[in-house]
Amino acid sequence: MTTLQFVNIKSLTKKLAKYNALVHKAVAEQVTLGTLKIAADAIKSIRNISPGSSPNKKNHPVSPPGEPPNTDTGRLIQSIFYKVEDGGLSGVAGTDLEYGKHLEFGTTYMDERPWLRPAFEANVQEIQDKISVAVAKAIKKGSQ
Repeated sequence: MTTLQFVNIKSLTKKLAKYNALVHKAVAEQVTLGTLKIAADAIKSIRNISPGSSPNKKNHPVSPPGEPPNTDTGRLIQSIFYKVEDGGLSGVAGTDLEYGKHLEFGTTYMDERPWLRPAFEANVQEIQDKISVAVAKAIKKGSQ
């Protein structure tokens, strides 16, 4: 017969809870910072006048297809938000404006002018790296 006996399980549970809290806090901090950076970069891309822009009937510079939209009224920029959910373990950046989706993905009448996906793609690897470093530091701190 083989048996297994857990000795001092309360101490182990306490240590694991400490690690969990430290890791959770570290991840939540990086998710928050990363989500904010994505939203800020999306805003920045819209504020920058795209190269190759041409004026429309209202003399507004229209960005070429595939480039972020150029700001006109500022409404899209003002609508961009970020929020952190799931106790800090997931983040959301975007807009509730219907035309933000049309600019991002295009329509049958207009080519896409992505503003959010490029901000995500430019930051996702750095965010993942920072989360990894923060988790490692939290584990190290928990073992001291």
